[in-house]
Amino acid sequence: MTTALPAAPGYQSIAAFSGMVEGSPEYAEQRWSGPVSSRPAGHQPFSRTLRLDVPGSTETATRTAVARLNEILGLRSNWDSYGAKPIDSTAAVAALMWLYGIDRPGLPAPSVVPVPDGSVQLEWHMHGIDLEVCFQPTGESACSVEDRIKHTEQEGSLEEIGDAVRLVVHELALRTRR
Repeated sequence: MTTALPAAPGYQSIAAFSGMVEGSPEYAEQRWSGPVSSRPAGHQPFSRTLRLDVPGSTETATRTAVARLNEILGLRSNWDSYGAKPIDSTAAVAALMWLYGIDRPGLPAPSVVPVPDGSVQLEWHMHGIDLEVCFQPTGESACSVEDRIKHTEQEGSLEEIGDAVRLVVHELALRTRR
């Protein structure tokens, strides 16, 4: 089933992911139609399988990141053998929405890193730029941006330093194309 995603501050509104479950989409809606992370206690899960997808015009780097997002969405509890939580679908969709919103020619694919609390972190460490953006299950974000060539550095949420993050993403795409 394709779901339209509402626009959040700093994001584009897209209809870009499909919730796939064992059985038909109708079965999933009968069992529980809300997000996996908000399923009522005691409600039988239909499946944790969520498959993210993007429109055909999306850059290859974003497609690569989406493939990795789909891989880490399959991680089960204790995936790191230290009690890690499964990756939260809300965090994965937020990462996809943001990534789709910054998609541009020349932007390399980020490393997509699962975080033990269920968060998803996107990272770029290249061409003198270190950019890390973490999407948490709570809907919050945390960013760290450093440009070693321009000697700038900032930390905060996307809401707080979103403009600086967008500038660094643009600069990263330019440096990659050189």
